[in-house]
Amino acid sequence: MDLASESAARRTSARLAIGPTIADAARIVWRQGRVYAALIVLYSVVLQVASTVATFLLAMLTAGLPPIAALGVDRLLQLILIELFLISCGTALFITVQRATLLGERPSITAGLRIRRQDFAAWRAVVLYWLAAHLVPTLISHLNGFAAAADLGWFPRIPFGWEMPLYWAFVCAVAPWVALGLPIALFEGDRRPFRAARQRLRGQWSRYLAVLTIGLLPGALCVYLRQLLEAALARPAVWRSPFRSVISAGLEMAYSAETYIVILLMSAVIGAAYSRLSPKFEPVYRVFD
Repeated sequence: MDLASESAARRTSARLAIGPTIADAARIVWRQGRVYAALIVLYSVVLQVASTVATFLLAMLTAGLPPIAALGVDRLLQLILIELFLISCGTALFITVQRATLLGERPSITAGLRIRRQDFAAWRAVVLYWLAAHLVPTLISHLNGFAAAADLGWFPRIPFGWEMPLYWAFVCAVAPWVALGLPIALFEGDRRPFRAARQRLRGQWSRYLAVLTIGLLPGALCVYLRQLLEAALARPAVWRSPFRSVISAGLEMAYSAETYIVILLMSAVIGAAYSRLSPKFEPVYRVFD
């Protein structure tokens, strides 16, 4: 066992304190809340602009296709664009929060748009995390939306208003088992970060899950409020107004911002928990910065 592993073993022998960890996570968000809010707005606006441009280009690309085929191509390429943006910007936000929390760096807009060579292990871990926690609910949600738009009566549909709650329920059921592996990949360079995370959480699972549940409650509130707004704007009179395109764009941006808010909260909670369960490593990591 190396020195880092021995240090981690000593620190994980102590109980993960729920209250102080939540307080740490709250301070992480509060101290640099303006920077994180600016990044979330920037990410959401850029994604909306890219999606709008893609809509016009795809309309020309699919003009000669049958209606359902054109709709399928449009939805598929839009899905790829959105997920690439969410993964890229979400990973950049996560890394910015982790470096601020563990290394004491001051987060900035520039930091939230930068990719560092030494962060590549974390990007790889995030892709694996996304495949485990987000791929299945993402496909189900978008297939449900495609079936509704294409009026496929034979396709089993999720009732209106239940898509996002079911999506986040799946994510919240899977994410805790792998999330702590992300900072391990980022800072420690472990080739099997998720296995290291499971080992580090032995005897800590109940407290760790409690910390995640409490820390993500504001994110659940954001999802609920956005669902209420969407339901309130679903009236025919609203969508017959001349501002329907603006309303639609606003809802799409609210969805993107909601996702980044959840990522921010998870990043803060994971950073707070990781700092209490893991070895000191700052001098080693900064050598490569």
